[in-house]
Amino acid sequence: MDYEYAVDPQAIATSWDRFQNIISRFGFEQGRLISDFPHRGWSTAVRKAIAKSELGQYERTKILNKLDKAKREGKIRRFGRKRFDDISKWLQYAIEENEIRSFGKIIAQSSEVCFSNVIFVEEIDDASFKIESHVKRDIDSLLSVSDILLRFSSKIDIIDPYLRIDRPKDKNTRKLLNRFLGVAKERSGTSQFRIHFRDSIAPIEHIKENLFKQNPQKFFDFIPDKMSLEIYCWHKQEDSNLPFHDRYMLGNKGGISLGAGFEPKSGEPTTLVRLDLDDVEVIRQYFEFDGTGHQWIEPGFRIFRNRQPELIRYDDIN
Repeated sequence: MDYEYAVDPQAIATSWDRFQNIISRFGFEQGRLISDFPHRGWSTAVRKAIAKSELGQYERTKILNKLDKAKREGKIRRFGRKRFDDISKWLQYAIEENEIRSFGKIIAQSSEVCFSNVIFVEEIDDASFKIESHVKRDIDSLLSVSDILLRFSSKIDIIDPYLRIDRPKDKNTRKLLNRFLGVAKERSGTSQFRIHFRDSIAPIEHIKENLFKQNPQKFFDFIPDKMSLEIYCWHKQEDSNLPFHDRYMLGNKGGISLGAGFEPKSGEPTTLVRLDLDDVEVIRQYFEFDGTGHQWIEPGFRIFRNRQPELIRYDDIN
């Protein structure tokens, strides 16, 4: 996975500046996470490396506090990698593991190994950590930039004022949602997956009619078993500070903004911006059902595989 980085514990435990330089480049808002490699043992290995280092107590305390904060923020994640105890062979094991399932990059202490996926820690610069800003609007590309949120969020909100899935011609959008839901089910078991669109694209009664007249065994087969998709319609409040034009995917730890939206269109690009958790919380406030942001137009719809949708009323939510 492009966003899973293996970081040699000994490579970042030599100074506060080096540790800060590396750890600050990870997080959902950066589109990169540190792999807990060895499995369940990366943070412990960093602590041991710090204990054996020549760092003074002040630097040690700063690094350990920053390490604990990084764990709380979800910068370090378990990806089901190998477990081992001999940290002196970390790079050897990382390269072997990379052959099984590649990392985005391997950040290593030693520059003696010539391997295309390895970055030597002393040669790291901003060019080594470019944040993708433009992506294609095909299904695979949209899935790739969304994967990090889908895998680690129990709550996903897609905000796209023009997104439609209720018509037969919206087949590609349903295919994309099938891939989104499949990733969420596999990794996080997402408990809530919601789409928010704007009332200007079609009257809510028209959407309702389209959804309920379909053959559920064919039309809703894009929803994985034991999962559901919720759809809500909103009216833009004219005095709102949030324009209802941009498109977002919001997760538990961060989000993304896509300039041209989530409707797949092969050959067309879109601009990608990654959002931190503060950004996500601000945007979500505009889509609270009893809030002061945009106005929810009842009812919502809960869609299941192979069965008719359910209506969602305000009393069902509260």
